[in-house]
Amino acid sequence: TDLNAFTQEFSNNSALTGSISYNLTFTGSNLSLGAGITGSKSTISVGGSDMIGLNLNGGRTFLKEDALSVNASVGISRVSTTGQIAFSSTVFNENISVGYSLSDADNISLTGYATQSSAGGNTLDNDGFSEFSVQVGYGRSFNIID
Repeated sequence: TDLNAFTQEFSNNSALTGSISYNLTFTGSNLSLGAGITGSKSTISVGGSDMIGLNLNGGRTFLKEDALSVNASVGISRVSTTGQIAFSSTVFNENISVGYSLSDADNISLTGYATQSSAGGNTLDNDGFSEFSVQVGYGRSFNIID
C-alpha cells in the first residue's frame, strides 16, 4: 500500500473489460456467421478511456475435404479519452482471409486488413488515418507423439 498522498493520487487506476459473441455454423452448407460486442473502460489519475465496438464475421469452406476457406469480418468501434489529451474517434476494421490446404500437414494463407479512423476531435488536431496490410502465410503441422 502506498501511504504517500502525492504518489497514491497517481497510482489509483482501474479497468473493466467485457465482450460477448454468438456464432452459428451451418454444417450442410459449410457456412459460419457470427456477431459480437465488446467494451472497455479504464480510469487513471490523469484521465481515462472508453471503447465500445461491434463485429460481424462469416466464413465458408469449399472443395473436397474443405480444402479452401474464405473468411471475412467487419467491425466498428467508438473510442474516447478524457484528461489532458481528450479525443474521440470512430474506427472501422475489415479483413478477409483465404486459406488453402495443400495436404493434411501443409497450408497457405493470404489475409488483407484495412483500418480507417475518423478525425480525432477535441484537443488532438488530426485528420484521422487509413491503413492497409497484407499477410502471406505458410503453415506445417506435425505430431510429436502419435
